[in-house]
Amino acid sequence: WRKNALQRAVSEMLAKQTNIWNSTENDREKMCVTQLSPLDINEVRRFVDEYLEEVEQYKRFLKKQGVSYYPLAYEAMYDVTPEETLSRLRDIIRYVGKDEDKFNVTDLVDKIIDPTISKLNSKDTYKRIPNVEEIEKTLGSDEVGWLLR
Repeated sequence: WRKNALQRAVSEMLAKQTNIWNSTENDREKMCVTQLSPLDINEVRRFVDEYLEEVEQYKRFLKKQGVSYYPLAYEAMYDVTPEETLSRLRDIIRYVGKDEDKFNVTDLVDKIIDPTISKLNSKDTYKRIPNVEEIEKTLGSDEVGWLLR
């Protein structure tokens, strides 16, 4: 799940606008040169609200079913140091009952979780949205997330 619901909503809207859905090197290059259009603030708000409600519904469902789960946020893997990512990955492997020695977690981080390889959007992308300041001012918060902080 994403703690930063605002980035999630805007990223999804940019993917729909540009038809760029993957984070291949070619797609990242295309995203850098694609002209972005303003986003409808009410639509961004709707995406955020719907996503936050979805997350809460899943949590309630899992709790009601008595399902134990590892609450892993996207940001806990990407917005931390490589050492913290490695530590979290080891925790996940242990949580699912596997022997972490059988996994090359450093290789996983280097080849899969490295944001320069697997992340499509960044603050630089968001800065190119013509009305990003208005979106940030209107919808940004510590609870929902920020685009430029």
